Amino acid sequence: KERRDGARRPRGLHLIDAEATRLIGFTIRNAPSWTIHPQGCRDLFAVGLSIQAPHDSPNTDGFDPDMCEDVIILGTHFSVGDDCIAIKAGKRGDKGEEDHLRPTRRVTVQHCLMERGHGGCVIGSEMSGSVTDVTVSDCEMVGTDRGLRLKTRRGRGGEIARIAMRNVTMDGVLTAFSANAHYYCDHDGHAGWVQSREPAAISHLTPHIGEIIAEDVEVRGLAHALGAFLGLPEAPIGPIRLSKVTLVSHDPAARPEPPLMADGVRALRHAGVLAEHAVVVGEISADTAPLSTDDFLNRSPAQP
Repeated sequence: KERRDGARRPRGLHLIDAEATRLIGFTIRNAPSWTIHPQGCRDLFAVGLSIQAPHDSPNTDGFDPDMCEDVIILGTHFSVGDDCIAIKAGKRGDKGEEDHLRPTRRVTVQHCLMERGHGGCVIGSEMSGSVTDVTVSDCEMVGTDRGLRLKTRRGRGGEIARIAMRNVTMDGVLTAFSANAHYYCDHDGHAGWVQSREPAAISHLTPHIGEIIAEDVEVRGLAHALGAFLGLPEAPIGPIRLSKVTLVSHDPAARPEPPLMADGVRALRHAGVLAEHAVVVGEISADTAPLSTDDFLNRSPAQP
């Protein structure tokens, strides 16, 4: 459990409001929850780290820059039980409180090996302060549930924008690219107002996702879907540009599962690029047929 007797499991290394910090060449393993959590930091450089946690350990993210600026993660090996890198920017409270929100911007991830875990590079779901200007390049993702994963929900507000992934290989991922604005998290994650596919009023609590690019990406051993993008009808995702994305092979042993954590999403196996309320353009080399929205969603009503 994340909490026990009112106390949270501690981080492995928690940096708060640090500036000009250098993390160089060490191994950190078996953290009780998030392994390295820089919060409110500026000018952070991490190179040559080894971040390890058992594959079945809950919430053991590798490196989670949160409300940070000018972050470089270079040449680091991840093998964890949750997201390898999860970029965050604070979370509004249930009543829209903005007490602890600041943007995360200018994050560079380069020459990293990301093994296992729920995602290679993940943004959200705590992104209310906005996450912008993130570049992931020259990395390898092996056995992660997803490669590039963006997740948010109604009530978060903020934006995810100007995200680039270049020259990346993925091997044995379940879904290569995903963006989900109906992510079911927190105590009300399955509530009708969160999961409804009907347009809601736009406000400062409406999250926005746009200006995403992935180019020169090779995917092998794909299980569920090459891309799955589920936006809000009142705030569609996009544009998402996929350029020189090559699907080389599928995992023959894959079993169908939903590619996103949202209500009403069908279980899929060896699917192509699927989208609703999202604009996806690009150049994809894949021996797989596109599927319609009806192939993607069950159309069952959201729970009240």
